[in-house]
Amino acid sequence: MGNSRSRVGRSFCSQFLPEEQAEIDQLFDALSSDKNSPNVSSKSF
Repeated sequence: MGNSRSRVGRSFCSQFLPEEQAEIDQLFDALSSDKNSPNVSSKSF
């Protein structure tokens, strides 16, 4: 029961193909690194 929240995240991720998941991981990597360089974040949208 305690893992119900993490299960929701897992099922959401499983919608993507492995190649898509890799691209999404790279996107999140880029977005998380944007916090260190605010100039880039304004260009990403």
